Amino acid sequence: MRAFSINIGGLGPNCRLQVGLLDEGFHPLAGFSGADEAVLATDGFRVPVLEGGAAIPRRAGACWLDLRFAGVRPRTPSSMPPM
Repeated sequence: MRAFSINIGGLGPNCRLQVGLLDEGFHPLAGFSGADEAVLATDGFRVPVLEGGAAIPRRAGACWLDLRFAGVRPRTPSSMPPM
C-alpha cells in the first residue's frame, strides 16, 4: 500500500479539505475521487489521508493530488484588512 499524510491547518466545522487522486491525464482515479475521496476536517501534523482506505494503485504514469477546500474558512486577525 502506498499511503500518504499531510500537514494541514485552518480546518474546522465550516471548512474541509477534499483530497482525490488523478491519473497522468488529470482524470479522476476510480475509488479515489468523487464519493470515494478523502475529506479532512481536523488540523494536524501528518494527518493520514488514506487511513484504512484502499491501496493507491501502482501505475506506470504519474499520480496527481486533487486538493480542494470546501466551505468557508473563518477569518483570523492576521488575515483581516487593516482598519
